Amino acid sequence: MYLLISALAPVFVLIVYIYIKDKYEKESKRILAYTFVLGAVISIAITTILYTFFDLFLPLPNHFSVWQQFVKAFFVVQQLKNLVNIL
Repeated sequence: MYLLISALAPVFVLIVYIYIKDKYEKESKRILAYTFVLGAVISIAITTILYTFFDLFLPLPNHFSVWQQFVKAFFVVQQLKNLVNIL
């Protein structure tokens, strides 16, 4: 439970900061929350697709090896960054 709260606390702080700093045309709280949720869903979906794609081309013979997990995560995160830069 503490891990979930620790993960969601920065998101909540960022949403409140954006809402307070917007002086001229404040969006409704519902739209602000909706965009953050949509961004989270899209990023989870893209990361899942990339992990599945890399499982086909970079299979891990030992799923408990920290080094192999590190290499796979490095490739997936780097490709996700490149995809976001293109978009």
